[in-house]
Amino acid sequence: MPVAPTYRQKIRSEANHLCLKDKVSILNCGGLKESRYFSLLERIDVAVFLGERPEEMDLLIYLLYLQKKVFLPAGQPFYKMLTKFGFVLFDTNSIPYLDFDSFCNLSSVSCNTEIALQWMDDKRIEEKWSNLFLKLL
Repeated sequence: MPVAPTYRQKIRSEANHLCLKDKVSILNCGGLKESRYFSLLERIDVAVFLGERPEEMDLLIYLLYLQKKVFLPAGQPFYKMLTKFGFVLFDTNSIPYLDFDSFCNLSSVSCNTEIALQWMDDKRIEEKWSNLFLKLL
């Protein structure tokens, strides 16, 4: 996921320390060609978002579409909104309390593809904008 340079370095250091160097991908905004960027996204199993605001919403929705296990802070309004729409998400705050087996056996996220397709449907988006403008008139 895109993050600040100092944070990227901290994550890389921790990954090296844990012998996970080849298992941790940190995307650098603007630093990757599109084909490489999407290739990395397809290889991700778990995405952890730490922020308290909905950064990279398009990336997040795409990862949900790809049936990746996405962690967001549960107290975040965006987390609440996405779960209200039916997306299966995981709480970032729970990570320190998960043992390895629990982390590997997270519940299925297969329903996220259909929900993401509905979320990104052009006709549905157009209808929502039309309804918004009608309410404003």
